[in-house]
Amino acid sequence: MVGGRLQEDFDLIHIQSLRELGKLVLDGTGIGNEGVFHIVSLKQYLYHLDLSNNPMIDDDAIPALILFKNLDYLSIVGTGIKMPGLRRLATPTQKEGREIAIEIPSVCEKYIDNIEKEYLLQPAPPLIVDPTVCSMLSKAALKRNLGAHAAVNSSILASGTRKEMAERLKNILETRKLDLIVREMLTDEDTEGA
Repeated sequence: MVGGRLQEDFDLIHIQSLRELGKLVLDGTGIGNEGVFHIVSLKQYLYHLDLSNNPMIDDDAIPALILFKNLDYLSIVGTGIKMPGLRRLATPTQKEGREIAIEIPSVCEKYIDNIEKEYLLQPAPPLIVDPTVCSMLSKAALKRNLGAHAAVNSSILASGTRKEMAERLKNILETRKLDLIVREMLTDEDTEGA
C-alpha cells in the first residue's frame, strides 16, 4: 500500500486481520475518513501511522484517530484536518498523558506559530482565563476582557449586550485553552526530538 493508490477505502478491510501490525504508512494512497475507520481494528498494536497527503481525510476522522492510544507517531500532513479537529485530538491525548510525535497540516502549523495574533495569549489579572466564569462577569468586566483581546486581534468585537459579550469571551477563552493544549502537544514532540 505504500506509494500506491487504493481503489476504495473499503480495500483497507483486507489488512484488518494483521492484528500485530506496528507501523502503517498510507502516504498518498487516496484514502478518506472511511479508510481511517476501517483500520481502527489495528489500534491495539499500531504505534506508527502515516496518513500524510490524503486530502480527503478531514476533521470527521478524528473520533477514529483518538482510539489509537498506542501511537507514538502520527502524520496528518497534507490532510484536510483543520484546527477544530486538531483541538479534538489533542484534548484526550493530554488527559490520558499520551506523548505522540505528530506532524500536522501546514495551515494548522501556521495558526499555532501565529497564535499570539488570535487573542491575548497570557491575560494577567484582573483579566480572566476561565471560560466558565464569563456569565458571572459584569458588563464592564466583559468589555475590559474583550478589549484586551481586541487589542491583539482587531476582528474581536468588544461591545454588544452583556449576553453577547459573555458568549464571545467564553468562545475566545475556550479556543485559547484548547489551542494551548495543541501547542503543548507539539512542543512536547519538538523537545523530545532535540
